[in-house]
Amino acid sequence: MARSILKSLITRQPSKAKIKIPVGIVGLGGWGHYNLTAMLKTDRFLFLGGFDQSEAARDQAHTEFDLPIYPSYEALLKQNEIRLICLTLPNHLHVPFIRKAADSGKHVFVEKPLASSQHECIEIGQYCANRGVNLYVGHQFHFEPFLCRIKEVISSHQFGPVIHFRMIRTRIPRHEDWRVQSTYCPMGPAEQLGIHLFDAVCYLFGRSFEMTRHFHNIPILSREKPNWAHYTLFFSNGLSGSIDTSYSINTTLFVEIFFQNARILFDGTALSLIHNEKRSKLAYPKTPASIKHFHQLADFVDKGIPSENDYLYASDLVYACSGIQ
Repeated sequence: MARSILKSLITRQPSKAKIKIPVGIVGLGGWGHYNLTAMLKTDRFLFLGGFDQSEAARDQAHTEFDLPIYPSYEALLKQNEIRLICLTLPNHLHVPFIRKAADSGKHVFVEKPLASSQHECIEIGQYCANRGVNLYVGHQFHFEPFLCRIKEVISSHQFGPVIHFRMIRTRIPRHEDWRVQSTYCPMGPAEQLGIHLFDAVCYLFGRSFEMTRHFHNIPILSREKPNWAHYTLFFSNGLSGSIDTSYSINTTLFVEIFFQNARILFDGTALSLIHNEKRSKLAYPKTPASIKHFHQLADFVDKGIPSENDYLYASDLVYACSGIQ
């Protein structure tokens, strides 16, 4: 029954009231599978085919979603009906795959980061713009419901101005994971995890800040450098904060916002307000960030509604993580 429902979501033709965007998917396993499922839930995309180098990922997508599978990326790009290519690939493959899609006149969604350097981000962004192709980068962390709730509290000025913040995101990837290999992910955890936190900082407090950076390796870990990154941020209004990200600690997501008269704490599950020495829970909607994210993508491609997730924003986040142009 579940499979038949998913198949109908993919294959049914769009009604006159809602024209769906024809999509080709590249990268069908792992996070690519998650993206495919999330896009289906928006009911705004029509999936015409997919490609993945992994036979297991191809078989799963075909079996679970009845997705047509193409023998190569080039074969998928030749399908004239496809308007949008969605790329969920290791970071070092983003630029060459985007370039091929742009050459085929397809709009592009690509997972974050856009590239591993600011220069590459700007270059490929301009390459797409020169060909009339929209490029949307998958920075969805600022759509997380708990961050939206924090933003509401900040905007209310109920507890005075924010004076400091702390953000931490960590995980321990597998040794064979491309994310720990400097050839494929040169900034290590900063590139994969820290970039989410900079996305959150820009959403909550704006993009104008100065900072110091420190990257180092934990000697007891047999992983390529760097596996820890620490940032201290300073804003012109007196706000300061810190970001830490690492491959040396089990999965952690921690956000703490200090107001003049209170503080908010997110421990990865619950959002709490500490005020007058009393702790209370802050309710927030449970709508997955990915749903808002892909609705915005659909508006960006189909209606031309501007999005903050363009290549310039993506390049700013990459620069913040690395400081290397």
